[in-house]
Amino acid sequence: MEVNLKHKAIALLSRREHSSYELAQKLSRYTQDLNLINETIAFLKEKDLQSDLRFLEYFVHSHSKKWGINKILLSLKEHRLDDSVLSKIHEFIQTDESELAREIWENKFHGIKPSDLKQKAKQYRFMISRGFKPDIIRKIID
Repeated sequence: MEVNLKHKAIALLSRREHSSYELAQKLSRYTQDLNLINETIAFLKEKDLQSDLRFLEYFVHSHSKKWGINKILLSLKEHRLDDSVLSKIHEFIQTDESELAREIWENKFHGIKPSDLKQKAKQYRFMISRGFKPDIIRKIID
């Protein structure tokens, strides 16, 4: 039984935005014909059903309340977006990164500054894992 890739892709996109690379990966489960997959994605882009820019906006909006810009950028690299699309990331980030970092740090550590080097390292690692820049972390922890 042959799967209609356009219907499958539209069903995937109806749930949430997908990057063109991610969509191609998901469609490859149903066929190994790369030309058919590329044609399907081109059709979806032509009809404005799939947009990497819309995906970028969705991704940034859904992750910017818990991650810093570094982690967002690192995660977006997995989606292999064009540099022209990635360059527009700052249009979608609406929070000040230092304020967000302070808020996340206070929620996690209840505003308690580290008392020793071990605690300081633990807090620093946590904040780095969330994608915040070292200078922002130092201002909060020190």
